[in-house]
Amino acid sequence: MIRRAISCSRIGVNRSAPPTVALPLHKRWFGDVFVPADMPVVKKKWRAVEVIKTTTETMKNVAAGKLPYCEKQLAIVRPFAGIMDPFFQLDEIPEEGIGNTLHVALCTERGLCGLAGSNVPRQMGNNIKLARQSGDEGEQLVAVYGKKGMTKISGMIPSTVDQLNIGFGNVKMKDPNFTFVCETVDALDKLDWDVALVYYNTYVNSQTFRLETIPVYNQAICEAIGARQFPAYEVEGDENTLVSILREYKMATLIYHGMAEQGASEQGSRLMSMDGAVTACKEKAGEYQKIYMKLRQTKITSELTVLAAGVKCLEVS
Repeated sequence: MIRRAISCSRIGVNRSAPPTVALPLHKRWFGDVFVPADMPVVKKKWRAVEVIKTTTETMKNVAAGKLPYCEKQLAIVRPFAGIMDPFFQLDEIPEEGIGNTLHVALCTERGLCGLAGSNVPRQMGNNIKLARQSGDEGEQLVAVYGKKGMTKISGMIPSTVDQLNIGFGNVKMKDPNFTFVCETVDALDKLDWDVALVYYNTYVNSQTFRLETIPVYNQAICEAIGARQFPAYEVEGDENTLVSILREYKMATLIYHGMAEQGASEQGSRLMSMDGAVTACKEKAGEYQKIYMKLRQTKITSELTVLAAGVKCLEVS
């Protein structure tokens, strides 16, 4: 009463005025205070949470079944692609001779996989924004693997919607096909770029993965790098032809390796995300169950009280 009198006096309201009836309604609906009449609403919410729990639990089981296969696939892909890692690599991207940049994002095919599905588009978007802010005159080209990744890039980075030069959807990240990767690399080589930055998540375990950005250079820069690297090897044939073949093969193996790493990271992240969703749904369903049973008990008690009062009135009369 004291707080109410102070608040009324501050805004110039008559303290003797009757209290408004809107306050209990606001408290009821915004404070999650239910009455026995709300039992159908509570039961509907309870069933909705149970449906979501069943769906997330199914997705968790699917991810748990796919993850061992992805790990087995990585054990084969990593040695296969690791042979080409030392070729045409520099400690830092050279500033001279770099004009157009191709951003190759190896994203997810489906959603609900947590950070593994959003960090690649976010990092790529930040690099494009930094290049534009620094006054880079080169063109920023974008290539995306994964249907969900193309959707995220269009939503998270509206400024690069018109820069999506090529996209590859319906990609089987769980079991990447090297022949398909070689065909996509041929399509990427038709674009005019000086350096290609390949973004993907490297799988560590079901709870940990790290974002990688690997550069691949054009023919001219690779020839300059090969002039220093090839004297350490025994080379037969034309070096220029050999550099062109190795450069294309390196990019194909890099994307093939990145797709396998991204697929394992996607399944591991989805497994952890769905596990947390299942736990949250179980807790929320338990809360609605307690509320429903309490309301049911209150309703039964009220009906028994009314019946007892009616019987007592008949006995008195």
